[in-house]
Amino acid sequence: MKPEKSFFYKRNYGRRLWLFFAFILMLPLGILSSVRGSAAEKAERSAEEDSTDRLLPVKSAASITGTDALGRRLKRVSGYQGEKYVGLFYFLWLGQQNQKTVYDITDILRTSALPQLLDTNSDAYPNDLTYFFNEPLYGYYNSADPFVLRKHIELFIAADIDFLVFDVTNGIYYDEVWRQMLAVLEEYRLAGWNAPKIAFFTNTNSGEAVRHLYTALYRKVLYPELWFYGPYDKPLIIAREEEVPAALREFFCIRPPQWPLEEPQEMGFPYMDLSKPQKRYTDLINVSVCQFSGPCSDGVSVPKGLKEGYYGRGYSAGTPENGTVRRILEGKNFQEQWESAIQADPQMIFVTGWNEWIAQKSAEGYGWIDTFNTEWSRDIEMTKDRDYASDDPEDYTRQGYGDNYYLQMINAIREYKGEDLTEEKDSFPERKTIDIAGSPEQWTFEAGSPNVFYNIAVKNTARDFAGASPELHYTQAAAENFITELRVTHDDTNLYFYLQTEEDIRPRRNGASNWMNLFFSVCEKSRDKTKAASWEGFQYVLNRMPVSETLTSLERVRRDGEYVFESVQNVACSVQGNVMQIAVPFEALHIPAQDFRIDFKAADSVEREDDIMDYYVSGCAVPLGRLTYSYSAAGSAVAKTRLSLAERILLAIAGLMLMGAAAAFLY
Repeated sequence: MKPEKSFFYKRNYGRRLWLFFAFILMLPLGILSSVRGSAAEKAERSAEEDSTDRLLPVKSAASITGTDALGRRLKRVSGYQGEKYVGLFYFLWLGQQNQKTVYDITDILRTSALPQLLDTNSDAYPNDLTYFFNEPLYGYYNSADPFVLRKHIELFIAADIDFLVFDVTNGIYYDEVWRQMLAVLEEYRLAGWNAPKIAFFTNTNSGEAVRHLYTALYRKVLYPELWFYGPYDKPLIIAREEEVPAALREFFCIRPPQWPLEEPQEMGFPYMDLSKPQKRYTDLINVSVCQFSGPCSDGVSVPKGLKEGYYGRGYSAGTPENGTVRRILEGKNFQEQWESAIQADPQMIFVTGWNEWIAQKSAEGYGWIDTFNTEWSRDIEMTKDRDYASDDPEDYTRQGYGDNYYLQMINAIREYKGEDLTEEKDSFPERKTIDIAGSPEQWTFEAGSPNVFYNIAVKNTARDFAGASPELHYTQAAAENFITELRVTHDDTNLYFYLQTEEDIRPRRNGASNWMNLFFSVCEKSRDKTKAASWEGFQYVLNRMPVSETLTSLERVRRDGEYVFESVQNVACSVQGNVMQIAVPFEALHIPAQDFRIDFKAADSVEREDDIMDYYVSGCAVPLGRLTYSYSAAGSAVAKTRLSLAERILLAIAGLMLMGAAAAFLY
């Protein structure tokens, strides 16, 4: 027989019951919060441990996208795998030979026959001098030009290059150049970007080279956060270990240089691999733009791949011949090399190369060893000419590949180490209604918000530097307005843009149409493109023709492929100090506010505004060149919360335990 309950028990039974059930409801949430907090703390500690050499917030370029001149769209990713590394062969030697004149093989062959160029007795084309295979986008530049170094670094950050390997294989060290490069790299690192680390590739007098580099850089502990360790516990250097002093062997992780015709070494570090598919050297595979087993200039005598070991830019197993212009522009060889490497899935991929550009004419009749013309060369850096004049590879009227190989490399890197942008990993931007005449303070977002996009460039710099020879000097004005940051949001009615500059926005001059422009294209989120007319992938442009202080122009491309626009309507805008705000009605774009994606870029002071390649060179473009940022609207109205399987199991167990405790307590 149960004892009779006291008056106090009866009086407070209902209150106790409500308190108990409140406790039941709150406890699982507390457990979940603790679990999530522990996980977050663990992730934060891990991030701190992984970035002890940085201790800085890292800005991400993962939201960059774009479409190349051939219509190939970059794969979208949510981020990159930290345990995989992509290195790039980088050359320091342009303008360092004290050569008085620049020779350009492509330019020479426009007016001279090939035998004249190859003639070792020619006064017009002397021996033992270096020749460019073509003209780079930034001109025949000097490797120490800080303007060019900055552009290179911005391109590497956008591509997520992990490390650069400096070529000192000929026993010349180019100290002035690499010191300049490291000083600039450090600026980007301190600005929060994942700037590439560095290593050196030695060969001739390898031991002496290592000793020199150790004395000049490593012993002085200059820029230690920029030394590349990768998966190793020491800074990497490529050297012949038997030539390196014993004390320095303890300091470096040494991998031997691997030449393509040498016997393979297990830990070899190859700059080019003639094997198809390429060999794996422990944790490393090389990817190169083209391959050759003898003088590169001999490639012109094998236009259809008749000589073993000569594989030009357009060669592949599926198309085993050289000399096809379309395949050269597509980078068939480069693509096949990447596909083989990605399938093998090594920890590191080393890419040859970025900016070799020159080779010496041999007096012994060997021609040019390492580079010759557009097809027979290994550079990814952009050429000034963006295509060929015709389908004839011997037509030198115009030859180039533009930025095709650069965007191809970005896409391959994303295939190799990018994390797929799934719905679960997609980050949803915050929706806001913006008063265009209101304060910029209304544009506040959390750190790391997908509403915010940064300019990779850290300074608005002009160019004023010698070229590769004393007869050349390059200048380029800084941008009128240096755009540092973009923000985007939307509501059910409008799409809103925010452009922030380093200083107060300078007014438009003389009716200029290249003042504070914003280019964008729109489509449903699930689609990559629409049928609307576009210029270089952009359907619309804002602010080419401002109307007043409160109204600006929205224009669309009138003829597909041309920089020709027609008015859509005027839209609201404002300029307050260093901030411009613009509102674009969705009805003007004929897209729903609930499910769309835009690709966009901002630009100011671009001199040849109808040439997308000039967006790499002049003015300020965010992001630079043909690249764009991407903003997706689907799912942005309400932040989605997903519980992991472990969290759901934990909640279920906690609930059952508490229900049992409740039953025991109440009855």
